[in-house]
Amino acid sequence: MFRTAITEMFGIKYPIICGAMMWLCKPGFCAAISNAGGMGNLTAGNYETEETFRAAIEETRKRTDKPFMVNITLLPSLRITPAHHQMYIRVCAEEKVAGIEFSGTPVDKASGMEAIEIVAKLMELSAVTAPKSKGVNFVQTRVLTGVDLQKLADGMVRFGERAGKKDFDRDAKGVGRSGAVVLIGLKDSKAVGLDCGACGYPDCKSFEQQAKKEREFSGPVCAFRLLDMGIALGSAVKTASMLNADNRIMYRIGTVAREMKMVDWDFVMGIPLAATGKNIFFDR
Repeated sequence: MFRTAITEMFGIKYPIICGAMMWLCKPGFCAAISNAGGMGNLTAGNYETEETFRAAIEETRKRTDKPFMVNITLLPSLRITPAHHQMYIRVCAEEKVAGIEFSGTPVDKASGMEAIEIVAKLMELSAVTAPKSKGVNFVQTRVLTGVDLQKLADGMVRFGERAGKKDFDRDAKGVGRSGAVVLIGLKDSKAVGLDCGACGYPDCKSFEQQAKKEREFSGPVCAFRLLDMGIALGSAVKTASMLNADNRIMYRIGTVAREMKMVDWDFVMGIPLAATGKNIFFDR
């Protein structure tokens, strides 16, 4: 087995990625390459509706349990429009495909989405595909844009004043100036079943019997599920860094997003994103 950055990143046997080919890169061909140890490639442009695109991903998964990626070709077309590009990106994130290959026109111009929103969607993809304890996922994601950013920023200021806690107003300024915020959290997570005691209880059965206590977050939470969330956060900010988007993980965002019922999760962190000449989340 070859060991390269590509094989390590995707967990494949050979550092070979199938090139996207219209009309050819469909489930059968894609799965065959993945089963042979390479990275299969499903060409999104073969599918004009969300239903047929999702069905193709499902069919590929029936044919292989190995990773495969999706190609989104961003070239002028009468058949495939910017609305299709947006749909492809969203579905890839929701279906947790191993990777996305973009080709053609710069992605933000072709898709009609702001570049920072595309980064946020790819961060969601990174979070949901990050390794999870026993392969069971309780990690949740949501992207906030537009007016929701100012609502969140205003809510952070109010929360800090009411609770008498510092720096909520400082972080709110960064949120108000950001292009998007990625929320990553846990909902209804269950104990892994190792009886390790890291949660403070003697075994997982004792842990599961505890009533949830509500403060800024809801707990207790299994230590291994918190590790899952930490890995998801790290995977998401790694993607942002690779795409040169300024970011910072902020607990205060999660506290207020939860209080404002933007999400109904037990534990939440927020990652604001910006693309400016100076990192507004650190140089403050």
